[in-house]
Amino acid sequence: LIPVLLLLVLMVLFYSLSFISEKLNPPSATVNYGVTFSPLASESLGQDWREVYISILDDLMVRKLRIPSYWTSIEAQEGLYDYSQTDFMVDEAAKRNARIILAVGMRQPRWPECHLPGWVNGLGKNQKQEKIKSFITKVIERYRDNSAVVAFQVENEPLFPIWAVYCDSPNPEFFKSEDTISCMKVLQKIVEKKGIFSILYVDKAGIFGGGKRSN
Repeated sequence: LIPVLLLLVLMVLFYSLSFISEKLNPPSATVNYGVTFSPLASESLGQDWREVYISILDDLMVRKLRIPSYWTSIEAQEGLYDYSQTDFMVDEAAKRNARIILAVGMRQPRWPECHLPGWVNGLGKNQKQEKIKSFITKVIERYRDNSAVVAFQVENEPLFPIWAVYCDSPNPEFFKSEDTISCMKVLQKIVEKKGIFSILYVDKAGIFGGGKRSN
């Protein structure tokens, strides 16, 4: 009996808080929604990810997207870079004046969260971290001037330990170094060239960028 009563109390409390929250923070009429697209997730369902991506742009008319730049796709072999997957997504979005948040780094959206090429496995911790920062820098440098890319996300939920396969333990200090060394030096050039661009805030979800704000 006590567990049932406790459950009922928790349910009443939850719905009461939800009601109060909605009244204090009514939905905005100007909310703009977007989607996260993952070629890996599409392929896992037996689909042609390029066709699916084009359908999202043309049939659903989505104009705000977050897309990955998977390390496993771009640098499957150390020092050999193939940007064709990410190029395709960015270029097709640009043709339609869509806006992109580009995820960069080791940990990016969709299973298995940490997308590490096989050659990284034999590296020591410090070597791996340097390779991650180098990869982040190369991707940002490639896409920083693309009109479709309005934001960068450096690592996806890097301090969140759940659902992370092939990930090292969360490391706040390393995440800070990713932010300052790999990202900010590159983005500083964008700010100097274009004004405020691609810097919005830093938190446990990563670095996001957007126009007109710099925190």
